[in-house]
Amino acid sequence: RQPGVLGRLVRARAFRFAVAFGVLATAFALLWVPELLLVLGRIVSLGDVMDIGAASLIDFGRWLTFVARIGEWLFTLGKAFAVSLLAPAAVKVTVACLLISGISFAALRDLMTRNRSWSYVDPIR
Repeated sequence: RQPGVLGRLVRARAFRFAVAFGVLATAFALLWVPELLLVLGRIVSLGDVMDIGAASLIDFGRWLTFVARIGEWLFTLGKAFAVSLLAPAAVKVTVACLLISGISFAALRDLMTRNRSWSYVDPIR
């Protein structure tokens, strides 16, 4: 039985080194957390944190409202296009346009690739 991707990854020496380095970096960073919290406690009060949190929630709500309005507008636009494009006449016109463009593409591609000689170009001197 072939070992899975995870099994091969865990057996790799580089993966083990990366995990060990990550654990050591986390342990080293945890030594600084109490000191960081003490400094932040002196700089920022609980009221400041509450003000920032409330302002962030209000801004997030405004952003979410804006995104919802754009999404609703795009959904309405998509429904309008779907209704108009699914009408039998619109389907016939769409198929006709696709047929014309497909035939034109084949003809133009043949014309463009037929004679690609550079003999008519003056040489650079």
